[in-house]
Amino acid sequence: MLASLASQRPLTTETSPQGSSANILTLCDENPARAFRRLLVLRRSIDITDQCEAFSYFILNNTNDLAIAIEEEALADAFAAEAGSRRLVYRHRMDNTDYKAGDIHDFGP
Repeated sequence: MLASLASQRPLTTETSPQGSSANILTLCDENPARAFRRLLVLRRSIDITDQCEAFSYFILNNTNDLAIAIEEEALADAFAAEAGSRRLVYRHRMDNTDYKAGDIHDFGP
């Protein structure tokens, strides 16, 4: 759906805000493949615009399950390789205080 919306009305300097935008994916013991598919759809929809360099991606991870965390990190590496020059920050937080909301709070200024 995002790709079709973007293709109908692509972002241009006249239709998009100036500056940069952060796209945040928070994870906590969930299906990594499904989560990264959603993020890829978002990134690919943005990539077809002329503003794609203004978007950064932040993956904030609270996963406790080691097997899931290893898969998430591999998917984050693949995402970064495909995204090219776009900025990606991946963080695996060991302290799960307040889960995803706590992760965003700890990451912020």
